[in-house]
Amino acid sequence: MVPKMVKNVGILGVLLVTWTMWRAGGLVPFINEYSPEEFVAPRPDYIDGPQFIAEVIVDPETVYRTAFDGVEAGGVLGPFFASGGFTSPPDSALCVVTLEARRPECRFRMSGDRPLSYCQDAFICSWTFEQPSGRAFGLVLLDIDPPDSLGGGWDLIDATLVLNGPSPEDVQALDHRMRLFIGYVAPTELVLVKPQNGLGDGIVLEFNRPERERREAPLTYFTPAELEAGVTLAQSQLRLAFFP
Repeated sequence: MVPKMVKNVGILGVLLVTWTMWRAGGLVPFINEYSPEEFVAPRPDYIDGPQFIAEVIVDPETVYRTAFDGVEAGGVLGPFFASGGFTSPPDSALCVVTLEARRPECRFRMSGDRPLSYCQDAFICSWTFEQPSGRAFGLVLLDIDPPDSLGGGWDLIDATLVLNGPSPEDVQALDHRMRLFIGYVAPTELVLVKPQNGLGDGIVLEFNRPERERREAPLTYFTPAELEAGVTLAQSQLRLAFFP
């Protein structure tokens, strides 16, 4: 028991020192940094054509029994400490991933260079999107944080596929695109020093192995009819309403 506690405290110490050095400019910039502006899509006042409304109710705590936000958020401290009854709502954003669009479309707003949820500190949120033209698309639900926060960026809440008779090849391609996007905006490891001239692995800090293992499982998938009735995901409940 004691050696395990010492190990956890040691890992936590490395994380905190690394974060402090990064904020002070003492480390090579992370490869995992991202520009939220690449994905932000303004909330539409009017959509001319088919659309859907997604409503999400996020669970009070993560699958690791930790709070979504705050010092005990699951992104860094979750594998080591339980929440102890403390709950902090997430800052949710929803992204639609398709094979047709060049990049995912996400619903959140920008305040300067800081991404903000339309539902700050809330367990319930809803968004309106134009219906994708293809027979399959993906939904990625994120808890968005500043890139330099203690959580190390954004956290994945849930992800699922919406399938309406696509080909197996399209499903496989969409699954691959979803995983690339999730790993980009919500990484489970930080590259502290880039490999030199493409040689070696650099210096990589894996800070959430349980989350990495969770993501290796097959993605869930549902039909539009099932989503209209409402489904339960790992850390949330999701319901879609489609309008012609």
